[in-house]
Amino acid sequence: MIFVNRPYLFTVDQAGQLGSKIELFIWNGDTPPINPNYTFTKQIASATDTANYYNISPFLAEFIEFGVTDTDSATLLEDNYFVNYRIKNYYLDEFGDYQPLFIGTPPTNKAMYGDYGNVFFGGLLKEDTYYTLGGCDLNSCDTISVTYTLEGEEPVTVEVASSGIFGGKKYYDFIIDGYSFRIRWNSSIEQWGAVNLDLDTLDAYFDSANDCPFGVYTIGEETIFEAFSVAPSGVTNKFLFPLITNTTNKTIRWTDLYNNTTETEVLTANKLYSINGAKYANGTKVEFLNNFSGVVNTWTFLPKCECIYTPVKVQYLNTYGALITTWFYKANKKEFSMENSEFKRFQTVDSNFYVGKQRQTFNTSAREKITVNSDWVLESYSQVIKDIITSEYTLVNDQFANVETKSIEIQQNINNGLINYQLTFTYSNDYRR
Repeated sequence: MIFVNRPYLFTVDQAGQLGSKIELFIWNGDTPPINPNYTFTKQIASATDTANYYNISPFLAEFIEFGVTDTDSATLLEDNYFVNYRIKNYYLDEFGDYQPLFIGTPPTNKAMYGDYGNVFFGGLLKEDTYYTLGGCDLNSCDTISVTYTLEGEEPVTVEVASSGIFGGKKYYDFIIDGYSFRIRWNSSIEQWGAVNLDLDTLDAYFDSANDCPFGVYTIGEETIFEAFSVAPSGVTNKFLFPLITNTTNKTIRWTDLYNNTTETEVLTANKLYSINGAKYANGTKVEFLNNFSGVVNTWTFLPKCECIYTPVKVQYLNTYGALITTWFYKANKKEFSMENSEFKRFQTVDSNFYVGKQRQTFNTSAREKITVNSDWVLESYSQVIKDIITSEYTLVNDQFANVETKSIEIQQNINNGLINYQLTFTYSNDYRR
């Protein structure tokens, strides 16, 4: 097994060789190709320096795919997260012929990103550590964001501070166009809702028991206000992390931290899975169990309150070569740029005058980029930032993106006080109208 996120040098150094050749066969699944995918040749440097070195890692990496970017529970990564390969090696003799250095069929080897063994031993996620995801428990928010639209006017967003506590939960009072409203917890149905204080009726419920509500408050057919929604349209609020199983440790148990309901799934032994740690909106405890129901590892995922900005989801390959999710919670800025070519076109003549366009554009393409901020983080978060910058595979809000940021200052509390990291991403695909 070799790891393609680092150079792997295959050496050919036969006594008396004048050069060498290798044929590289790469495949996913069970059937190897008949012909080599790549053929490389080299000459020796000198009569005293005859060794030839071939770095095959970049070519193996081209065949590795990370197709699982979203799952509700656990999804098998199948065979595309590693590749099989064979190498046929030859040396160049004094007559200019390549002579084989192998007998029969060369052995089959495997290659993958990183060291997945560390995932099982807890190298990826620390035990009993709280990890956050996009979300907002209203009861932990001092301020929430409310957007309202009056008839014939543009939408207006206001920040509403907590007005107090009722029934053990915070509530939020505000006035829109002469109407008094309150967002509060309804303990009888265990759900957040909006109250029209002038009518003293609960007119709107929101979709989640404890997350930032998303929905609208209406009077008749007119939308009065809508509550803040934490995720952009089409973006899933998940926290994915990889896990490798073996013959004795292969059961996952999720526990809803709100009502202690559990769900268990037995996974296939000796396979790599993508696990959703944020299975429940109110917080999730994930446990890795052995055959005797003993707990091998425990991870806890809690919603994080962000009631002003829309968090941005970033997925990347970390140090261990595993696709993992993180969230950038604070202000983000989007940019749009376009470029094209221009030529002078032939024009028609009408009544002794040229008509139509004189200059025409072609090859128009446009790109989008986004700059994100992490929120206040611990010093150890610099490792996440390093992994993102050096990742070969990055998604932002479920879209492929390239990291534009090339360098960062590694911040320390003693020097910087509170620590926030800012990164810029350019979406990989051109803008489509």
